[in-house]
Amino acid sequence: MYRAVIKTAYLLSIILFFSSCDKSSNESENKNNLPRAAGEVSSLMIIADNNQYEGMISEAVNNVFGINTPGLPRPEPIYDVFQVAPQRLNRTLREMRNVLIVATSKSPEEVLELYSTEAKEAIKKDPEIHFSVQRNVYSKNQTIGLLYADNTAQLIKYLEDNKEELRDLFVSGDIQVLKRRTYANKPKKSVSEQLRKEHEFTMQLPGEYMLAQESDNMVWFRSALDKSDYNIFVYYTDYDNENIFLKDSLLAFRNEITKENFFVDPADKRTYITTEQEYADVEIDTVNFNGNFAIEMRGLWRSNHVTMGGPFLSYTMVDQSKNRLYYIEGFLYSPGLDQRNPMRRIELILKSFKMANES
Repeated sequence: MYRAVIKTAYLLSIILFFSSCDKSSNESENKNNLPRAAGEVSSLMIIADNNQYEGMISEAVNNVFGINTPGLPRPEPIYDVFQVAPQRLNRTLREMRNVLIVATSKSPEEVLELYSTEAKEAIKKDPEIHFSVQRNVYSKNQTIGLLYADNTAQLIKYLEDNKEELRDLFVSGDIQVLKRRTYANKPKKSVSEQLRKEHEFTMQLPGEYMLAQESDNMVWFRSALDKSDYNIFVYYTDYDNENIFLKDSLLAFRNEITKENFFVDPADKRTYITTEQEYADVEIDTVNFNGNFAIEMRGLWRSNHVTMGGPFLSYTMVDQSKNRLYYIEGFLYSPGLDQRNPMRRIELILKSFKMANES
């Protein structure tokens, strides 16, 4: 009897704890009254039963969120994943930024009670698989994913079949947070106007970025932030050969640019920057860059004389209206520090680039 009372009280507290999952859209009107989300970007809390999570489910989750971020000098997962049992939930954990609740029909009732009324109704109609999303439930900028399957095999299959979509779900929310932080020091309008007037493109550079070098067809901006050296540059030339988009041609093009313009020791032009290809592969992909065809390249840079290096990210595209080839890149020097989120900041800045026919 005593145990039954304790269990009933515990389940009631869980229901109340997650009761806002059941509230109507009026909840969104109170978003401004919510606390800020706890936890850093690129961190993901999994709520699941301990015994059920260990093993294949844990492995499947890590195959989605725990894989290495491409283009970094040392392993850093796309997400720092940690699992919490429902019994351990407290106020801080409730307000975590990114949450994924995972359960099957065999999960303890304590886990199943965490699902919203809408999710429970959907599961009744289709008990084999369910996934839904809630935002700003307990904190601002919070994303909660609710994943349910009839059995473990179906749960794992859903994770495997929807890797990109699941990652994008949480990354999209994190990007908005990083964007606010990146542009906390607002861009200087004068810089954007100068780029438009003198180089016929625009880019939104945070206020702390300073012009390091400028020529007729290149601009380079730098920022020292959080013990790191951030670099953004734009190089352009006439577009006369479509083979430039081949990997070997693009790497040769990059090395030519960096050899002529970037030196570890400005007084010694023998100390130039090049691409690391002996110990790390350069990843290349075709992407949609703000509606334009572009080649994305992720890899490592290094100096040719001194032991210096770090990650870089670039995009190559053509302004058809001017028959102009653009190569834009961000590279980071941040020895001994994590580089995943700094490179995401660089990516945000690069993607603010607009050609003359767009700005």
